[in-house]
Amino acid sequence: MAVTYLFYELQKRFKVSEQLYRVMPTVLVAQDVPSPNEITEAWVITHDWIINRAILDDSFRPALAYISQKNVGDDFAIRELRKNLRSQRQTVEALKVELAQLNSEADNRYAVLEDTIQQRIRQEQNKESDNIWDSVGEFFGAANPTPEAAKAREMAARDAQSYAADKAQKMSLNLQREMNTLQSVTADYTKAMQDHLDKLTMVERLLLHIKENILYYMQAIWELEPADQRYMRLMNIDVPQFEITNMDCVINQQAENDIFKLFRNPGETLHKAWVSPIIEQRPPKPLVEVADLDSILGFRGNYMVFPMKQHNAITEIMAMPYVDASFGAMDPDQLSNVSLEDYARYVCCLREELSTNAFNALKETLKGWLTMLLADPLRNSDEIIVPTSSLYIEMLLSANTLLEDFKLFHREWDVYKVQGEVRLQALEDLRISKRILEDKLEDPKIDKKILVEGGVATSLDVHDTN
Repeated sequence: MAVTYLFYELQKRFKVSEQLYRVMPTVLVAQDVPSPNEITEAWVITHDWIINRAILDDSFRPALAYISQKNVGDDFAIRELRKNLRSQRQTVEALKVELAQLNSEADNRYAVLEDTIQQRIRQEQNKESDNIWDSVGEFFGAANPTPEAAKAREMAARDAQSYAADKAQKMSLNLQREMNTLQSVTADYTKAMQDHLDKLTMVERLLLHIKENILYYMQAIWELEPADQRYMRLMNIDVPQFEITNMDCVINQQAENDIFKLFRNPGETLHKAWVSPIIEQRPPKPLVEVADLDSILGFRGNYMVFPMKQHNAITEIMAMPYVDASFGAMDPDQLSNVSLEDYARYVCCLREELSTNAFNALKETLKGWLTMLLADPLRNSDEIIVPTSSLYIEMLLSANTLLEDFKLFHREWDVYKVQGEVRLQALEDLRISKRILEDKLEDPKIDKKILVEGGVATSLDVHDTN
């Protein structure tokens, strides 16, 4: 009963019960925000349709499309190209080794062919000269083939050398084809990797952009969350509950300076009060009993803002300074509720609606109001209009300059250059004046003068510089 009585007395003194509940407070529900290391390509794919709607710059759309559509396919294609490239390189290396062996074999066959030809030549020479040393060799059993046998060995060696050379040539052609294929595969792989790396750079740029503007994109994700899904996700969150068990109120007996006293009912005055409540915590309630989860008001950072269904002890105390018995919701700073434009319109209306005597009776109050408005350094909606024809801007020189040393030296040299040009022009003016005094009226700026005396020149080259 004591709690009810004290709170009833507070309502009766301030007459704020009805006005207080017209100002319904809000509750802010914190939402999880992914850390930078959690914002990956998989996270972007999960929310790509929302990011596509809310993206801040169209330059990020190609990267977003690449992540959601072609990323996996490109990885597979690059892996296959890399596999083909490695296989082709192995084939080329094996063919190079085999070609080297065939070339070595062809060289050996050619050496055998040369030796066989030399033997046949010797046999032919021996046959013609009937060399006695050959007969002696035959007598002792030395190998001394006949010319026919030598010819047969030569033909066999020539066939073997020709076969080895043909085989080496075919292997060389095969190697050339495989090397051309390797070059083609390498070009395809290089092009695919270049495109892939360029797109990966675009993806990293997109991920960095999302990390730097994560609250913006998270708010877009939360806003497009289905209402029923949001309701089921938040409904069972525990909300701490408090209750005012005792509250003392101290009221300043001296009335405050009230610029709106003309608008109050007779007998109502503005006073300053101090409240000292005693608050006890009660068992928590689910969020669905505290907030209207079907009416999201907006976002503040990573907080969802919902209207509360009814006041509690904390919100009542927080709302008291912003509730006025005569005007309802009102800023405690009286000057923030009115601007000079509002004041001017109000005075004009009073001038038109009231009689002269009634208006003169309000002049002192209006003057005090205007004095307070003009003395406020942070007036509400204050604008200053400066006529363009009366606007003058003057730059005050400082002891420090923003120019670089090179610019400063260059400006100094420009001054010396202009001074020299002025002196040169003054000397030129004196020279021209002297010529006039000596009756020399020719143009002093003539670069070339040709004087012809005696005889008649049929042709004259004026461009002759000799």
